[in-house]
Parts: sequence; structure tokens; C-alpha cells
Amino acid sequence: MDEDDLPTLIFSGQISEAAFLKSLLESRGIDTSIETVFLAPVPPKLYVRRRDAQNAVEVIEEFKRNGKRTAT
Repeated sequence: MDEDDLPTLIFSGQISEAAFLKSLLESRGIDTSIETVFLAPVPPKLYVRRRDAQNAVEVIEEFKRNGKRTAT
């Protein structure tokens, strides 16, 4: 596996927010995966490929700057 394909953690928190961010990132062409541990007090984790991490973080930051409106 190429190092650029390694999973990189970009978010950990509420499942509803992780699911929304997953949808937002995938609408931008960024593949994501959510890791959850049911029956454990561990927040879900959202991962992207290392090569997409910077772009994903920028999309999330843009979303947060826009007051939780859909990023453009």
C-alpha cells in the first residue's frame, strides 16, 4: 500500500457530526470512512486517505467558518 493511501484521522466526535462531515467530504470527491465502537464510550472517528487530508481539513474549516452552512 502506498503511504498516500494510509488512513488519516481528521475528526473524532458526535456520530451525527461525523456522518454529516462524511457526506460533505464525499460530495467533494473525498473518500472517507467512519470507525465506531458500539457499546463503548469511544467517539466515532472519521478517516480519509493521507493524500486527501489537507483538502478535507480545508473543507471542514470552511464549513465551520460559514457558521455551519454548507461549504461552497
